Amino acid sequence: MKMIKKLSAFSTTLCASLTLFTANVLAADIGENVGRWATQQLFWIAVVALVIALVGAALKRNFVGAGITILFGGVLLFFIANPERIADLGDNIANMIGL
Repeated sequence: MKMIKKLSAFSTTLCASLTLFTANVLAADIGENVGRWATQQLFWIAVVALVIALVGAALKRNFVGAGITILFGGVLLFFIANPERIADLGDNIANMIGL
């Protein structure tokens, strides 16, 4: 019985070590990959939301609302696709006001 417990503990330790080793070796840039994936998913969710809003505006024949939706939706999609531009924009505003 003691031998089975020792083998169980050994196999659990071995599996945990191999998992950690594999995670460190094969997925060294996992944070970057997850961030890129999340940004891509958020972009397409925003595209779908924009299309739904445009269809709603078209059904109501609200062309001014559709134009405003396209304008703000385009700006939103731009910043989702290029998140580093938000930091650049903040830096430029801070420089303009003298911070």
